[in-house]
Amino acid sequence: MDMSFTKNPEWIAERQKLWDECVDSLGWSEELSKKQITDLHEYFMTGVLKKGSPSSVAERILFFPRVNIESVEHVLKYNIPEGVADKDIADLKAFFSAGIEYVPNLSAIEASEIFKYVFGESYSEVCQIPFIINDETTYRQVTLDANSQFDCGINVLSWLKNENKYRSIWYHLIDYWFSLFNHVDPRIFSSDRSTKVRHVNMKLFPKLLRRFLGFSAHAIDISKGADWGEERRQYMQDFRERMDNLDGPQELLELWSNVKETDPSEFHTIE
Repeated sequence: MDMSFTKNPEWIAERQKLWDECVDSLGWSEELSKKQITDLHEYFMTGVLKKGSPSSVAERILFFPRVNIESVEHVLKYNIPEGVADKDIADLKAFFSAGIEYVPNLSAIEASEIFKYVFGESYSEVCQIPFIINDETTYRQVTLDANSQFDCGINVLSWLKNENKYRSIWYHLIDYWFSLFNHVDPRIFSSDRSTKVRHVNMKLFPKLLRRFLGFSAHAIDISKGADWGEERRQYMQDFRERMDNLDGPQELLELWSNVKETDPSEFHTIE
């Protein structure tokens, strides 16, 4: 991989600015030792691995100077000299499925392209991580939990209800999210917070899912018609049309019907 861009003075200045912002906002200086900060900074700026810092496989992608499909391939091939254990593969799966959108300076659409490259356009329980790791000769296989992915998908709600929130990666993964419906535990659509669903916090999730559906069902526009709200309005319209044309699962259809019949004021007040 051509890393000559890391020598460009303009890029260095912008990258250093991003580093300073991350150190301040994410609390790295409080969590890491001075030496760890120094080694991490060097990796953040150059991509050169120094004595195992950062230590985790996912962090070696997260902090690499540029994150795209080519760079992920490079990191997993050349920046994992010690090889990987099963735990590393589990961490890598979690990074690609949820952590990828937290890469500094990576846009939601760029993150979604990496997600789709790894997991596909629609849900499949068993996937191959499409990168060769170190000197291995075969692709690692992972199992992806539909409930967990469905839970992640409602992160778009933060963007719908807050003017200053960024667009989640799941804004661009709406087709993938809809493909999960027939694979999740149907109890995930229950409003009973005592229900147990694997990998989902059902004390919180039913309320969040209900509000997520409610925003689109009732076209709740926080911009009150302003130009900056057009993208949200279009998203909710498209979402509403897709939901209205669903033929299952029955538990979701019943929830959607109930949400549409509910006074819209309920969805303004749920925290």
